[in-house]
Parts: sequence; C-alpha cells; structure tokens
Amino acid sequence: EAEEEEDWGGGAWVDDDKDEALKSESEDDAPVVKSKVLSSGVGRLRSRLGRALAVVAEALRAQQANGGDFDDGDAENTFADAKADGEAVDALYSAGARAAMTGVSDLLAELPPVAVDAEIRSLSLGPDDVKGREVLLAALDYFVWCIRSRRRYELAQAHLNLLLKVHSTAIGASPALRARAGQLAALQRRSWVSLQRLFHNNLCLVQQYSKLN
Repeated sequence: EAEEEEDWGGGAWVDDDKDEALKSESEDDAPVVKSKVLSSGVGRLRSRLGRALAVVAEALRAQQANGGDFDDGDAENTFADAKADGEAVDALYSAGARAAMTGVSDLLAELPPVAVDAEIRSLSLGPDDVKGREVLLAALDYFVWCIRSRRRYELAQAHLNLLLKVHSTAIGASPALRARAGQLAALQRRSWVSLQRLFHNNLCLVQQYSKLN
C-alpha cells in the first residue's frame, strides 16, 4: 500500500503542478516544455499587470464593437487636435476603457520598482507566445493613452522604456505590434516637441528674471 500511495502522489504532483513539471524536464525536452508554458499561460495568470491589461483589451474591443474607434490612423494629427488636454483625449475612449487604463496606471504607480520589473517581464515569453502578443498589444494601447493624456508622464516613460527593451523581439516579429509601436513613436515625437517648447519658455523666463544672457 505504501508503494501505491507513493506512486499516486508522484503522478498527481507532475500532472497538477506545471512549475514542478518544468523543473523536472531535461534540456532535450526544452521545446516541448516551452510549448506547454505558452499554451497554459501560467506566468500571465499570476501577473496582476497581465490581468489588468486583459481588462484594457476587453474594454477597447467593446468600444470598437459599439462603433467607437480610438485610433483614427493618424497619431500626430490626433495628438495635435487633442492638444494634450485630458478631457479632449478622454473623449477618444469609452468610460470602460478609461477606467481600465486608469486601473493599469494606478497598479503600476503603487507597485515597487522590483515588482514592476517582474510584472512587465512576465507579459510575454517571446515571438511564439500568441497570448503574449495580445497582452503586449494591450500594453502598447495603454501607453498610447498615457502619452496622449500625459498622465504620470515620467513614470509611463520609464515603464515604456522597459517594455520595449525586454520585449523588442516579440514586438518586431508581429505586424500588429510594430504598427502600434510606430504610432507610439509618432506620439513620442509630438509630445517631446511640445515639452521642449515648454522647457525653452521656462528657460527664457529664468534668464529674464535672473538677468542672465
């Protein structure tokens, strides 16, 4: 009976716990193990950021299904028309989408840097990760919203930099992700021009009041 119980326990452990299964696999079985992970989505299910971004993706799909399109295909004109005004930018998104975006922003703001790093790294396992591509697209949509609205701008820039650095290969391998990254690049250029103008204006005021040449 003792032997039967031990065999049952070992088999149940391997079948039910995917993490232990990964540890027990040999290096020769690495492709099979990776396939199991990609299909199970174990890492993303445990990721708070992954769950929050899934809400963003669902909200944006619902908005588009109802005839609302937050992307007019011209990033620079959209940003210029919005003039970085929060209310004008919010008009591009449904109430559900705004709530989902704010939820991601609040989550990233409350997490310590180490946790943010781990959460962002867990979003995708590489170019072959289909679910990961969906999560990354939602992440890029979130950063489009951040740049348009300029909410927590500096924090969003830091997080975006990490996302692009860690997941550059996966983004480059997907046409949809490359297109969204291109929109982000256009928004970044437009937002930087506007910020640079503010810097120059402030510098002129400082020079004027301090009588510097």
